[in-house]
Amino acid sequence: RVAIPTNIGATTPEEAIENEQKMMLLKLTSQDSSDRTILGGLERAALAQRSHGATAESHALWKRQGFDDLSSGAMQWKFLLRQLKGSCTIWEGGSSLDETSLFAKSRLISSLLRKRK
Repeated sequence: RVAIPTNIGATTPEEAIENEQKMMLLKLTSQDSSDRTILGGLERAALAQRSHGATAESHALWKRQGFDDLSSGAMQWKFLLRQLKGSCTIWEGGSSLDETSLFAKSRLISSLLRKRK
């Protein structure tokens, strides 16, 4: 034998209205949630775009300033090297140095030995 439930019946109009309102509220809530998710995604995409643009601009400025610094340093170094006096310039190179030069190996060694005493 199968037991027949006795509490099954048609819902009252108030219960039907309440159930329908709950269903509508769930739909609205889930739609609002998905709208917020979509809007949040769009905001994050815009933020990522702005951040990327700012980073690229900062990097270009950093590179430009770095090259300016290197160029300035090279010019200062070149200026100082031109002030050095000797038998040959650093650019000319060469293995033979004038022994009477201020930077001759023998003069430097003798100068160091004198300072030790």
